[in-house]
Amino acid sequence: MKTFLTSRPFLNWIIVIVASLALEVPLISADAQAAGRGKPPPSTDPPPTTPPARFWHAFTGNGSNNVGASRLFLIGGNGDDTADYEMYADFWYYAVDSHQWVLAPTGRSKPSGRNHAGLSCGAGECVTSNGVRGSPLKETWVYSERAGAWSQINCRKQLCPSARQNVAMAYDQDRFYHLLFGGQGGTNGPENMSDTWSFAGGTWTREQPVSSPPPRWWAAMTYVGPPVGGIVLFGGLQGYVDLLDDMWVWDGIDWQPVVFSGDLSPPSLYGHSVAWDGDRLLVTGGYVDPTNCDTPNKTVWSFTFDGARSGKWSKEPDTTGCYASVKPGAVMAYDRSQKLKVFFGGGENGPNGVIVYDETVICE
Repeated sequence: MKTFLTSRPFLNWIIVIVASLALEVPLISADAQAAGRGKPPPSTDPPPTTPPARFWHAFTGNGSNNVGASRLFLIGGNGDDTADYEMYADFWYYAVDSHQWVLAPTGRSKPSGRNHAGLSCGAGECVTSNGVRGSPLKETWVYSERAGAWSQINCRKQLCPSARQNVAMAYDQDRFYHLLFGGQGGTNGPENMSDTWSFAGGTWTREQPVSSPPPRWWAAMTYVGPPVGGIVLFGGLQGYVDLLDDMWVWDGIDWQPVVFSGDLSPPSLYGHSVAWDGDRLLVTGGYVDPTNCDTPNKTVWSFTFDGARSGKWSKEPDTTGCYASVKPGAVMAYDRSQKLKVFFGGGENGPNGVIVYDETVICE
């Protein structure tokens, strides 16, 4: 087990009050005015070396099997429980070869602060879609790893998924596109969605499957290799009280249900993370109580496919206690190059408000 922890107070507010009465106190020093600048000196604060504490963020790997190229990207999330719910607009990646966080370059423009956004990475690019900032967003941004820059898709002129939050997204490495399913949006109040979209070459395509999973939000999906060879969707929330425990496979044309066998029943989860380790589908985190987020899932589940559309559930033993150290609400991204499960952040209700975490926990 490797655990990387940082220590930071929950809130560190600096309040600067400047008073000027009848222009008796100049707002700019005489030296600065004489120099013709009229600007305060640049900040000397060092840049952060790890992402600030947050929850409801998106976190996923770029799918590389090369340890030097493997990156785990993080975007968005909430940083506190104040009235305006600070939402982060920073973009980070975790470099597994050096075990360091890096504040990624973003170019001239970048997505605004948001939470509950979808994020998918693969083949040298990341796509973040939708999310919420005050209300659900109808936005799509594409990040180029090579250029180190974001570009925004013009959803006023191009077809894009409608405004929504808590979509499920994953990169299909066999079909070379990003896939999006469901979410919660709607123009006449909250609505659970069941539409399927693929994104490639800067263009969204709405797929037209014959069969489809029931509407849901806050589900999770990932690419799964042979014997499946497609995107696997699991769980989620239907409405506000119905937890789902079904699994579906996208084969590029249609969705097909997965049949469970064995004595162990599947977990019912929402807000969870999933990953394919080459042998099993791993399911971590999330919540087991649809009425609130005070009951996190502390079990790591795995699903072993015995065919393209069937398999058995099991529970992963926590022999080192690594999983037990993961905070409630943490999100997991999987590093394929070293088969590491990397967890970051989280939040839970405390006696004086929401407790927000900035811990990075790595489980082998």
